[in-house]
Amino acid sequence: ATTRAVPPTSRRWGKVPSCRSLDRVSLTRRTLLGGLLGTVGTEFGATTPPPAARAEEATIPAWDLDGLAPSDGWRSSGPSGDFKYRVLRRGEGDSAAGIFDPPEAFKTFPFVAVTFAVYNEQGQRIHGTDELGKAEWAYQVGIRQALEDEVGGVNQMIVGERRQFAFGPDTVIENVGGGKLFGKKVGAQTPLLVDVTLLSLRPY
Repeated sequence: ATTRAVPPTSRRWGKVPSCRSLDRVSLTRRTLLGGLLGTVGTEFGATTPPPAARAEEATIPAWDLDGLAPSDGWRSSGPSGDFKYRVLRRGEGDSAAGIFDPPEAFKTFPFVAVTFAVYNEQGQRIHGTDELGKAEWAYQVGIRQALEDEVGGVNQMIVGERRQFAFGPDTVIENVGGGKLFGKKVGAQTPLLVDVTLLSLRPY
């Protein structure tokens, strides 16, 4: 008996897709994945899109301190009134650690970890965890009374919360901590906007 060879294109193996077909499948998968990630990354509850979509962005649209209005969720604090803040995403606290209060609720100065980005009025990022080469910035909140410790800053945040705060020259001049922002001395000549997320809080 003779053995008949099975042709490479036999149905037993099915049809091998062409490179062009594989490219279309990969493109479709990338498109679907991108759409899914975009949906997951959408922040709910904000009345208008924030100037910074993510704290990692190198630039944001130009902004003006006087233009940060209550209609967009901004509130003023401090004696000079030129410190403004708004919550972009509310925090739910740390259920594993049983911590659901902001740092100011603790008698001691708690330790926190954040990610942050600082922008000038032209929308250029001038300071942040990316510039520091860090995945997060850990420090003891409130102890240095720096600009991030002003009322409306990190001291009033809940774990998981993302907020923005902005300030002008009066806040820098009147700051008890000497006008430092996350360890960096800033000048009083130009307003700054900070986009910050509170990652964790430990009371001790």
